[in-house]
Amino acid sequence: MPKWYYKLQMYKALLTGGCSFSDDHYALHTWNTYLEDMYDDVYHTGKDGAGNQYIFRLVAKKLLDLRKEIPWNCQVDVVVLWSGISRKCIVTNNTQHLNQNLMIEEALRETQRLQVNEPDAYQEAKGMGDLDVVLESNAGQHNDLDGNVIAPQEYAYSFFVPSIKDDILEDFYGKYTNTIDDWEKTSVDILNLQEICKANNAEFYWGHYDNHYQEVYTNRVKKKYNHIAWAHDRLDHSQCFCPEGMTAWVDKNFTQKVGYLPDDWHPSERAHKQFAKSIIKPFLNNKL
Repeated sequence: MPKWYYKLQMYKALLTGGCSFSDDHYALHTWNTYLEDMYDDVYHTGKDGAGNQYIFRLVAKKLLDLRKEIPWNCQVDVVVLWSGISRKCIVTNNTQHLNQNLMIEEALRETQRLQVNEPDAYQEAKGMGDLDVVLESNAGQHNDLDGNVIAPQEYAYSFFVPSIKDDILEDFYGKYTNTIDDWEKTSVDILNLQEICKANNAEFYWGHYDNHYQEVYTNRVKKKYNHIAWAHDRLDHSQCFCPEGMTAWVDKNFTQKVGYLPDDWHPSERAHKQFAKSIIKPFLNNKL
């Protein structure tokens, strides 16, 4: 029998989401791992490279699936660390201008580059399971929301990041996207998840992986474009445990060498553990 059957109103489940900052590996345990001792069951949906549109879909579907199994009076907490606002999620196939091969080929090139030029980083990626994702799982691309790889000619989810040096992606980002639109879409994603959680008797808590969302609001939207802040203004900001972003917190509390992995971007396991202990756990305990 499931755990909730024996505990009912004492039962607690945790559902988390995010990008690589929330994608737990056996070689790098991220913040969500260090919340597990507070719950009976845990479900992590973090995915390397995922943007906020994709994170919303992963978490929302998982919550709806869980509520088919977990009784209404059992507690479910949803905790999300939102990603970069300019990452895109598009339903596409291999005949479209933007297609999954752009990211798959980049992942394969990066794997080959690491193996030749940075063997230590290559071994680290291998230990974290990143190479398994590239070689066995379509580089995490062109999946359904349960992680199954879909045939390339069929429509499925693919996601894109603006840092990739590819002519098609650079043309797309240069012509068809802008920071204010990216910010507004992230606001809508957060609001949508907030309301889905309310409708499914789940508590929703959230933060950001960096300060870009907050910086765009404070320095641009609030001053000039407040007419597009309707979703942001309807968020329950008292449920946000880290508006300034995890990386800002790491910068304040660790040296670069201790607080980050050798890539100088992803927080170290020590930083993840302390972030959960100092920021998220006290925040959740104060709310519960």
